[in-house]
Amino acid sequence: MHKRTWGIYGGSFDPPHLAHRMVARQAQRTLALERVIWIPSGTPPHKKGLMSEAVHRLAMTRLLVREDADFSVSEMEVTHEGVDYTAVTLQRLTDAYPEAELTFILGGDSLLYLDEWYEWKKICALARIAAVYRPGASMEQYERKADALRRAAQAEIVFIPCPGMDISSTDVRRRAAAGQSLAGLVPAEVEAYIYTHHLYEKQERYGK
Repeated sequence: MHKRTWGIYGGSFDPPHLAHRMVARQAQRTLALERVIWIPSGTPPHKKGLMSEAVHRLAMTRLLVREDADFSVSEMEVTHEGVDYTAVTLQRLTDAYPEAELTFILGGDSLLYLDEWYEWKKICALARIAAVYRPGASMEQYERKADALRRAAQAEIVFIPCPGMDISSTDVRRRAAAGQSLAGLVPAEVEAYIYTHHLYEKQERYGK
């Protein structure tokens, strides 16, 4: 049976921006992934405060990746009731596509807290972990954490350097709240969507 090599890239994507796309492309190229599946969260457990509605984040993510033939966007968490846990999502994908080899893509900083996630050992059992980091970042802390996770859960962890990651969704929201240009941060289609739907006009809702 042919094994499909899929990258799984989850997040709140509030909003999705060009650094997100760069991370996905770098992971795909470095690991020769057949496809990267973007999964905007419905109700993420690790985010506090209100965000834009899931339907908007889903639509913006689709706009962000629509020119990438090897990317697809899943609404499986957006349409799922209740809190969305990565372990549950990966199990659902494994059950539906047993022939797929999954690689879970996350930021290097998130790796440092992975063992605080819900059923984190199941995450490691169901998928290889691809931790993306900025070149020039101190790797010692990341490597120590990776070694601990490998010992505790036989985790398969790889590191991927990715330049140009100095964009944050928080900054995009703040600029949008001020009515400033989002050029260089998000594609023009996503910027137009944000302003057409007045998504971040009341920035105080989103915290710092």
